[in-house]
This record gives sequence, structure tokens and C-alpha cells, in this order.
Amino acid sequence: MKGARRNSQLHDDGFQLMGIGEDEVMSQLVFKIFESFKWRKKPNILTGSNELTCDEVEGVRAIGACEWSETTGDLWEKYNDVLSWLSPEAFCYYIPGVMVSSINDSEPNLIVVSNLVGMLDRTPNPDWWDDFFVERWPLLTIKECNVLRGWLIWLSSFENSSIDKNSFYRAIETVDLLISRNKSS
Repeated sequence: MKGARRNSQLHDDGFQLMGIGEDEVMSQLVFKIFESFKWRKKPNILTGSNELTCDEVEGVRAIGACEWSETTGDLWEKYNDVLSWLSPEAFCYYIPGVMVSSINDSEPNLIVVSNLVGMLDRTPNPDWWDDFFVERWPLLTIKECNVLRGWLIWLSSFENSSIDKNSFYRAIETVDLLISRNKSS
């Protein structure tokens, strides 16, 4: 079932201006995702683990057979855990695929979306962030973090989202911390 929308304004990141409809907001967001991530090249090494099961290897290969821009909601739904098995570079490379797929499908309830938001639902104390998080998320540029933030705001406007509003709030706060840390380094 496609997500039910409520009237929302994404004014914080300029994705919606007065008089612009939801389709235009989605188009703007997709454009900003493509622009922000276009510099990333598909890495040769997709995973750093030698301990994946056959099913996990199949998932990495299925996603890895695609450019991030070729992935779909159906593919991400089938291999919804694959982000956890990707190398840090591959992780950053494929994040926009998840974002664009959820926008194209107008679907906030993909399991991979929930997984991604869950990864960002963190304590505001970076000293408590685990190695998996620290090895991946800080690799995003400020521009990429800003568009990620806009995507989270867009997702949070769905009335029937399976993700708790507090999780969205904490995820956005985490992205804000990533931006602040990027600016100071």
C-alpha cells in the first residue's frame, strides 16, 4: 500500500515552496539526490566481510549488479539487509538508491527505509556511536547529508509511516551532528 500523505511543507530544506505540489517536491528531491551523489563511483569492493552466508552473498551480488540509480523498491525490499553487509564506500554509494526508490514508489514503509532510519536513530553523543556507524556515515559530504536530511523530512510527512516520529527526530538530529562534524573538520 502506498503511503498516505498529509499536507506538509518541507520548507526547512527548500524542497517545497508555497504553491508547489507534492509531485514537484518529489521531483526536486530526486534531482537534489542525483546532484549530490553524482560524483560517487561504484566501488570495486562491495563488501569487506568473508563471513557472509550464501543468501547474503546473493544479496550483495544482486545489488552490486546495478548502479545505484538502477535499483528499485522491489529490489531493495527483496534484499533489505544488504546495506549492513556493504563496505563503507559501497554503503555510501548505494544510499541514494534507497532514497530515490522510496520517492519513486512514494513508499515510506520499505523495510530498507526502516533499516536506514534505524541506523540514524542514535544517541546525540558521538562517543557512543558504534564502529559500523562511524566507518560509514561520516564519509557522506555536507551536501549529501543535507539531501539525506531533506529525504528524512519528506519521509516523516507520511501519516501511515511505520517509523515512529521520535525516530525521525533523532535521525534528523544525527544528520545535523554529521553536518556539524563535517564543517568543523
